[in-house]
Amino acid sequence: MVSPGGPACGLAANHLQSPTFLTVQLDHLLSLVTTLKHAARTRRHANFPVRPTCGRPTLTRRFAVATVRCMGDALAGDGSKLPERVEFFFDPMCPWAYQTSVWIRRVRERRPLDIRWRFFSLEEINRPEGKRHPWERPLAYGWTPMRVGAWLRRADNELCGAWYEACGHALHRDGRRCYDVEVAHELLASIGVPPTAWEDALADPTTHDEVRADHDEAVDRYGGFGVPIIVFDDPSSRAVFGPVVVPAPDGDEALALWDLTVAYSRVSGLFELKTPKTIDDQRTIARAFAPYLGAREWQTIQRPAP
Repeated sequence: MVSPGGPACGLAANHLQSPTFLTVQLDHLLSLVTTLKHAARTRRHANFPVRPTCGRPTLTRRFAVATVRCMGDALAGDGSKLPERVEFFFDPMCPWAYQTSVWIRRVRERRPLDIRWRFFSLEEINRPEGKRHPWERPLAYGWTPMRVGAWLRRADNELCGAWYEACGHALHRDGRRCYDVEVAHELLASIGVPPTAWEDALADPTTHDEVRADHDEAVDRYGGFGVPIIVFDDPSSRAVFGPVVVPAPDGDEALALWDLTVAYSRVSGLFELKTPKTIDDQRTIARAFAPYLGAREWQTIQRPAP
C-alpha cells in the first residue's frame, strides 16, 4: 500500500531517483513534449510558415533533459526552488550580452529555465541629441534585427531565441553583419524560417511598437541603461544587469555563476560587484571581441551606470 504522500504506483522513492528510471522516462517525456509543443504551435499559429517542432530537436531535448533532472531533484527531496522563468533583455549589437546569452543557454541545458527573450535598444539609449530615433531610420544595426525577432516571437518565443542565437554567432563569432539582407536571409533559413520573414517583419510597422514597448519597459520599470538585463519571475528578486562575463563559462562553473546571480538578485540594497580588469584580462576580452570589432559599422558608446 502506498501512503498518500508517497510515490505513485507503489514504486520506491530510490527507484524513481535512479538514473536508469530517469533515462527511460526521458524518452516518454521527449515524445510528450514534442507532441504538445507541435500541437500548441499548430493551434495558435496555423498560418505561420515555419517548420514543425520536429525540425528542431535540440531545443526539445534540452527541455526534456532539464525537466527530468528537475523531477529527480524533487523526488530526492530537494526543497530549494530556483526561479524557472526569466526574462532576458538583449540587443544583438552588444558583445557582452551575447556572451551572457551563451552562458544562460548552457545553464538551461542543466536547469529547467524558461527564458523569455526581450528587446533593448542601445541605439536608442545612447542616441546623441539631434540624431533620428532607430524607428525613424530605414535600417538600424540592432533595431532592425530585433523587429524581425518581434515578428518571430509572435509565433514562438523559441524562434525569437533561435534568431538571436544565429545573429549573435554571425556577428560575434564569425564577424558577419546580421543586418545585411543576404546574411539575414541565410540566418533565417538556418533556423527553419522562410527568408522572406525579413521583408515581412519590416513591412509590418507594428514590429516597431513591440521592440519599443520592451525597451521602454526595461528603462522605466527596471532602470535599464544597457544589456544584458535578467529579470526573475520571483517577487523577492530584483532585475540584474549582467552578469558581465568573458568568455561564457560552461559546466559546473556556469551553474555556480547562475546560483550567484540568483543570490545577488535577492539582496536588497546591493547594486554592484565589479572585478578590476588587468592587462591580461583586457587582452582576453579583445581576442573574444575581435570578430565583432572587425564587423561593426558604428561608433561604440559606453554609457556609465547611473
